[in-house]
Amino acid sequence: MGWMRRAKVARDDPDSTGATNTVNEHQINNEGQRSNINSLPNELLLLVFHDAIQSHDNCSAVLAVTCRRWRNIVIHEPKFWGSILLGSCHPLEKYRLWTMRIGTHSPPRRISLIIRGGPSVYIEPEWIQLFDALKARTYTIQSFHFHGNSESLSWANLRMGGFLCEEIYLHLDDRLSMNSSISAALSEPTWPTPYPPPLENSISPKILSFRQA
Repeated sequence: MGWMRRAKVARDDPDSTGATNTVNEHQINNEGQRSNINSLPNELLLLVFHDAIQSHDNCSAVLAVTCRRWRNIVIHEPKFWGSILLGSCHPLEKYRLWTMRIGTHSPPRRISLIIRGGPSVYIEPEWIQLFDALKARTYTIQSFHFHGNSESLSWANLRMGGFLCEEIYLHLDDRLSMNSSISAALSEPTWPTPYPPPLENSISPKILSFRQA
């Protein structure tokens, strides 16, 4: 029943906006394994958490509601809050909280944006204020992940003033995606190590990953 108590904490704690579903999904209910992990010193836990956070943009939120010790560790590490997943669950509140956690530090920013709701999203005050904040950003986005349809992507690109980042991943869920000209507005990325550069005689793509549902 431990995972149920942690899920309740996630619902009641404004610092963990968006973490509840992930906590329920994984159901961290093996107390023996967690006890073994908690026997590690903080220095080693920091290394474990750092690797875990690289695999999921919402991992910091999950770690912050798992137990008091883990929360105390991640809350005071600004570098853990450079990755953020913004979706339907209070995106503006979450963005402001993550920004506060980072403070004056400048960790690489990885933003994952999920827009599910059609045109109604475009007039919601919370989304409008969020994109105003993103447009006024003074930091560089290292990696941008988008989940939605091509219309929402075009709107997000316009509201943010362009993505201007090295890595762009698009997961579009409509049938018009392949015929869309949206890539013309996206900045050309710097090719990271896992992705080989295109051949000299080929057309250089504007995105690193394109998946159509």
